[in-house]
Formats: sequence, C-alpha cells, structure tokens
Amino acid sequence: MKFMRFGAFLTSLYAGVFCLSAQVAYLEVDHILANPAPMQMEIHAVLLDSRGWLWIGSGNGLARYDGYRAIPCLLNEMLRPAVFDPSVRGICEDQSGKLWLATAQGLIRFDPLNGTMVRYGHSRERSDTISDDNLTCLYISPVHPGRLWIATANGDLDEFDLASDRIIRHPPAAASAPRPGAIHVISGDPAGVLWIGAASGLYRFQPLDGSLQFCPPPVAAAGSKKTVGVKAIFCDEGFSNSLWIGSDGAGLLRYQPDTGLWQRDSQATPFDDMPTDSTINTVASFPGEPQNLILGTEDGLYHFDLHSGRFTRIALLFNNSDYQTSQCTQVIYCDRLGSFWIGSCRNGLDKWSPVRKKFSRFRPNGNILPSSLANWVTSLKEFADHEILLTTYGGGAFIFDRRTSVFQRLLLDPDRANRGLNSFITDSVIGRDGSLWFTTAEGLARCSAGGRLQRLYSLNPAIAEAAEILAFSFIQDANGCNWIGTDRGLIRLDSEKGDLHYYRQNREDARSLSNDRVNFIMAEASEALWIGTDDGLNFFQPGSGGFSIFKNDPSDPESLSSSLITFLERDSQGRIWICTANGLNLLRRAGGKISFQRFLAPGDDARQNSFLSMIEENDRYFWLGSKAGLARFDARLGTFTFYDRRDGVLADGLNEAFFFYRCRDNEMFFGGRYGFTGFRPAEFMLNNHPPPVVVTGYGTGRDGMAADVPSPSQPLWQPIVFTAAGDLNPLNIEFSALDFIRPEKNQYAFRLEGRDHDWIYQGTDRVVRLTGLRPGHYLLRVKAANNDGIWNENGLAVNVVVRRPFWPTWGLILLAGMAAAIMAAAVVWMRRRARRLRAAAIPDNLDLIMEKFSISKREAEIVRLLLAGKSNKEIEDALFIALATVKIHVHNIFQKVKVHNRLQLLLRIQREAKKLE
Repeated sequence: MKFMRFGAFLTSLYAGVFCLSAQVAYLEVDHILANPAPMQMEIHAVLLDSRGWLWIGSGNGLARYDGYRAIPCLLNEMLRPAVFDPSVRGICEDQSGKLWLATAQGLIRFDPLNGTMVRYGHSRERSDTISDDNLTCLYISPVHPGRLWIATANGDLDEFDLASDRIIRHPPAAASAPRPGAIHVISGDPAGVLWIGAASGLYRFQPLDGSLQFCPPPVAAAGSKKTVGVKAIFCDEGFSNSLWIGSDGAGLLRYQPDTGLWQRDSQATPFDDMPTDSTINTVASFPGEPQNLILGTEDGLYHFDLHSGRFTRIALLFNNSDYQTSQCTQVIYCDRLGSFWIGSCRNGLDKWSPVRKKFSRFRPNGNILPSSLANWVTSLKEFADHEILLTTYGGGAFIFDRRTSVFQRLLLDPDRANRGLNSFITDSVIGRDGSLWFTTAEGLARCSAGGRLQRLYSLNPAIAEAAEILAFSFIQDANGCNWIGTDRGLIRLDSEKGDLHYYRQNREDARSLSNDRVNFIMAEASEALWIGTDDGLNFFQPGSGGFSIFKNDPSDPESLSSSLITFLERDSQGRIWICTANGLNLLRRAGGKISFQRFLAPGDDARQNSFLSMIEENDRYFWLGSKAGLARFDARLGTFTFYDRRDGVLADGLNEAFFFYRCRDNEMFFGGRYGFTGFRPAEFMLNNHPPPVVVTGYGTGRDGMAADVPSPSQPLWQPIVFTAAGDLNPLNIEFSALDFIRPEKNQYAFRLEGRDHDWIYQGTDRVVRLTGLRPGHYLLRVKAANNDGIWNENGLAVNVVVRRPFWPTWGLILLAGMAAAIMAAAVVWMRRRARRLRAAAIPDNLDLIMEKFSISKREAEIVRLLLAGKSNKEIEDALFIALATVKIHVHNIFQKVKVHNRLQLLLRIQREAKKLE
C-alpha cells in the first residue's frame, strides 16, 4: 500500500529548514527590514540588549526594533555635519545597560533609559583619546566585561576601561609582522585571548601583557594569495576549540590555536556550490543544526556540513513561496532566544526563528486517489496498542500501524469491492464485544473484529426523500442502542430487533428536535443525550417525550454564543464544552438551571472563533480545531493560542481539523479532507520566555494611535500625562512584548487599578484604549504572552496622569459666574416689575372691560383673583369650587381675552383700562 508521511523531511533539518535537492536548501525567514526607509542600506551590526530591545546598526544609522517596527535613533547631533556619515558599524552593551556604537566619526555612548549620548573622538594632542575616529568594530569579552575593545580602519586597537572612563592605546604588531590594516572583526575565546581579523590576516592579542602576534596561514591554505584578509571569526567550544575563519577571497579556513595549524576545510568538488575563492563576511552555527556552519558571503548564504566537508547554497524563503538565493550577506547574529538575524549588504534584515513543535502528516491513500475525497479522514479509534482504526469518505477504512506508519486497507465486503460501503464511511465505533460498526453510504454496517461485513442496517425506509442519508455522528449508549446524527434528523436503531425510530424537527411542536442537521451526539451517564445541531443544543432524555432546546439569545449573556453547534467534549472533570460557529462555551448547572460561559478569541477574525473540534490535553489545556488553524486553549485564563504552518502545523484552516482523537499514550490526532496529523504535546519545546513589556507609543483620539511614537532617544519610563476631554478624547497607549519568535502572535492584557477587577484580555491587539477617565492619577498594569501563550505575570506598571483641561478650570468658571450674575439680575428685575403691575392690577373700570370680552360673572370673580396674584389652589379655596373647574375657567378666560399666560392677561387688562379713560 502506497502512503506518504509528510513532515519527515522537515524533521531531518529540524523544522524550519528543508531541502528539495542535494544542492539547494531553503531557510524560511521573515522580512524585518525589506528596503524600507530608513534602513535600505547595508546592515552592519545587530544586538539584543538585556532589556529585550533589538538594536540595528546600518548604513543609515541606529534603529530600535520592538517586533513590529524599527524606529530610527537620531545621531546627527553627535556627528560632525561637515563629514556626516550616519553609519553604525558596531554595537556593544556594557553591564550597566548602556550601548556603545562604532561610527565613522568616533565612539558614541548611548543610554537607552534617558536617551542621552556622549561622543568620544580622536585628538592628536591627547594620548588618552581613541587612536582614530574611523571605527570599524567593537568587542566586550565575557571574561573581562569591564573592558571595551575598539578597532579602527587604520589597524589601531584601543582599550576602554569602563569603570574609570580611561582609554589606552595599544601599539601595533612587532616590526617583523605586517601592520594589521583595517580591522574587520574582534572575537574572544574562553581563556580571554582576543582574536583579531584584519586586512592583513589573523592576529592574537594577549590582554594581560598587551602583545599582538601575527598568525600567518601557510601557502597551502592561502592558495595563490600572498596575504589572506580575515573578515569573520567563529569561535565555539563545540567545534574542538577551532577557529573558523571567513577569509577575503580564500574561502573558509580552520585554525587550531593550540598547534598553530591551518586547514582549508574543503577542496573543490563537483558537488560544491561555493567557489573556493569566495569572500566570507560572517560565520555562525547553522540554524537548527549547531554541529554545522552557515556562511554569509558576497553572493549569498551557504550551509557547510562538517562531516562531509560539502557546501550547499541556501535560498531564503519568504511567505512559503518567494525565495532569493544570491543575497549578499553581511551579518548573521544569533540572539539568546535562538533566533537568527541575517543582515544583507543591500536588502535590509531578515529573521529565522526555530520551530520547536513536531507534527507528522499522513495520507491514507497517498497521492493515488480512487476519488477526489479519498484522503478525507472522518474518524479515528484506537484499535490496539499500536494500531488505529480510521475511516475516510471516499477511500474506505484502514488499520494504521503507528510504529511503522503503514496503512492496511479494510474492505467490508471484499467480494464486491465497488460497493459504496467499502469507500464512503463517515464514522465508526468499536463495540464492547470487539465488533466494528461503520456508518456508510449504504447504512449502518456491523462487521467482525477483522472488518468483514456481518449485517447492514438501512437507514432510509422511513424517510420520504429518495436521496441517501448522510451520517455525521454515531455512538452506542450504555444499553447498546445505536444513535446516529444525520442530515435528516436523529435516528435510534435497536440492532437486536432491527427497529428504527426517527426524531425530526416539527415546527408546530416546540419540544421536537430543533434542526434536522445533527452534527454531534454525546451520551450522559444517565442515558440522556446531548445533541448538537445547526440550530441549537438539544438535551434528550429517552422516555421524557421531547427535547429541551438551548439557543443563542442576544439579550442573555449566559446563553450560547451561537446556535450552530459543531462539537461536544466532556473533560476529565466531567465538564461539558460546546464548540460553536462563534466561540467556545462551557455548560454550567446551578440551582436546577443551565447556563453557559462564553470564551471568545478577541479580535476581528471570525475564523478564530469558528471551532470545529476539541480534545483535552490536561485539566488546564485543550486543543481545538478552528477555521483559522489549530488552537491551544488555556481554561484557567480563558485565552487562545493559535498555530499554523509557520509553527510546523502542516495542516490548518477550514478543511483540516474536523475532529480530534487522543490515544492512551497521549498521542493526539486531528483529521480532515487532506489526511490527518499526529503530535505529542508533551514533546513540544515551548517558548518559555516570558516577554518583557514596554511602552512604544501613546496618543489620543478615537482613530486609534496618534502619530506620537517616540524615538529611541526619547525615554518612555516617565508617567504618561494627558489632558482629559471626555469620551471623545480617549487615551490610547501602545505596548510591545519583546519576544521576536512570532511577534504577531504575542498577546496582551491590561487592568486599570481602581476600575477593573479582573484582567481584560485583548488577544494580539497591543493598544490599550482608556475612555471616561476623570482628572487624577491612575496605575495601569499590562502583561503580555509570547507566541506559545507563556505570560509575563509581572508585566509593566504605567503611571497615567489625567489633567483637567484649561478651559474648565478658568474659562468655564468665569462664564458660569457671568451667567449666574445675569440670571440673578433678571430675577430681581422681574420680581420688581411684577410687584409694580400687581399694585395697579385692578382698574376702576374693570367691569366695562369684562363686558367687552363677554366675561361671565363667575369668570369675572376669577379674573379679579388672578390679577391679585392668586394660584389655582388659592382660587379653589376662595370660591369653593373644584380645581379642575378653576383650570377650565382660566382656560376660557385666556381664550376670550386672547392671551396665553397670567402676565399677558395683566398687561392686556391695563391696556384696555387706559383706552377707556
């Protein structure tokens, strides 16, 4: 039987490096700086500092990288404009965390905490200054961390005592030895000896006595060149204390310091890709293969196998499709977390990160498919200690031997191999008596332990539709009764009697099945069933007469997050988890009531919350298949970590994780349309580095981050101060987790003390948005997790000061005072005027005025009381009439006199009185 096991070739080169032929290897990398301003020039130096920042020295200066962007650090003020050359050629960090930069205009000390810079230049009059301003490289030895070694383009070597701030110039080599010329590299061995690679060759420097010794290669090693310039030195105890020398035009050389012997480590062969006269700019251990070397040359990268002595060209692979083979490489830097940074001469910086997870991919039918869906794996069951029973929809049933990775085909009816039941199988169950049960295209098949058909139960007779039934889920309960979830409802089959019973949706019966598409069935110990459908979760107790249905209710946060149920899982603690099309749910029982706790991945990617399957790893962690790939769920924190092809998962997305299965030895499998994948979580090498968290910017406004992103020379450790202007002006603070393995998968959470009781997890969104802050002092706590969900629980505490805007403190107070004064004056004036009007309110000729407006006798009495300033209640008491009657009379009076209120009535009466005088 032909089969294909995917991932074996990845394992051979340690997950992330793979070969497609004997002469070409591919290194999968990320573009960090791919010709963007200001970093389009060659990369000279890379350093990961003790705080977690990555510093990049290039032809355009210094930049700080936080995992998302590189921010330039302005050195213009430190360098002389007349001969301005911004290139940074070397970077070192001392024990206090300060950075030392080698530039074309001297030595610069840079303090990242406060952004201050100090320049050390050459002076002809003073011997305690550096020998020359044109520096090429720097070095701090782990053996002597208090000394900084400075090299120049003229071959000078200076020593900087960091404790005393004193510079010592060291004389060149003895008169019999050639002057070093431009020094390209300084390295050190465990004994504290310095090895200097220069234009004239290799030199040994003894810091104890200050002696500089020339180490010339023999003619056999140098080839036709009289002198061999040294551009790279790699010293590692794992290589038998040898020095690996990258030469200028003579290829790769090996030097044995104990014996002084040189060796050219390859002779030209028909199989070698690298010319023997290559210029090698940098040498390092090969990513994922520490026993071999990677070489950066003028025409690209090469892999050197120490065992065979062969060179292989390395192509850089971008986005699983684009690759480049001839990139001039200047720097290869391995940081303490295992990432390799590859700096080119023209195309910026790339990064390779180790993949520490092993996934094995299998296809039962290989590439020879009897049908287009022959590798669609629909179920897995543990058959024996090392064997698995698996079924496919199009390729039939198989026994898979986990030790040998061999598939054995099972034909349920070998006499008629073309039958649908031999090919189209959707689920399987191993009975208590060892019999095998399969849901097939022809119905439910009972087979012997060897897989031979014994009896076939048709599922179609009671269904009116002519098309065959498609089964999605199949279980046997404690009584041996078969329950089958199909695209046309739930079926119960009594295999002893052959009785079939169908449960389908009846829109007129509220207790019928909620939807005819049954995706999953799970049995309770009490013989009850949980049934997941396309429109709700159903609870069914046989004999109860109906289904209890649970659906999503937008107004109830304790309802299901979605009514489309795809999978159910009971964990070791008896908890029931429900996978839906929009989130994961935990079923809770309390006080005879069922509710659901929702778990959703933050962000706008709906695929990350569309879960298809689930399996328990332990009481805290679970694995889920989603439309966005494989996810690891932390039930304690309620967070999700997603894995895809970049993490070694050879299958991801919609068609790849329809179900999970865990064997007794905790090997896990998930399957889908293109085969199945096996993995052991216990063997994963997780990224256990809790990432430090830093502030990388802040701004205000509803449009997200303002353009207030400080440069590396602007410190961010001081409190963040901003002026509050209500909810229309929220504060946005941007953070970065300094872990560069997969920075786009780093996660963030925050808590504002005094307001938030719990941590607010926001997935990969690294901007914290604070709204509704009143003036005052706040403490914002932020923590982050790396790409494997390992959290830095200490996190970062940020002081936030909210100031009251200027205009509320002065302008608004002044305006309010003026308004109050005007209102008080108006009230006084109106009261005085009302008193004057009431004093002359009842004229002597009032009766004539009443006759003019046809005012009745009772209305005239009310008019006199209104003019006297009486209220409706007072008029009620004076005339002994109802309050409603008073209101009716007042309304009629206003109608007849054609006024709208009492003041207008008073003024109208006085005007009419003057007319009659």
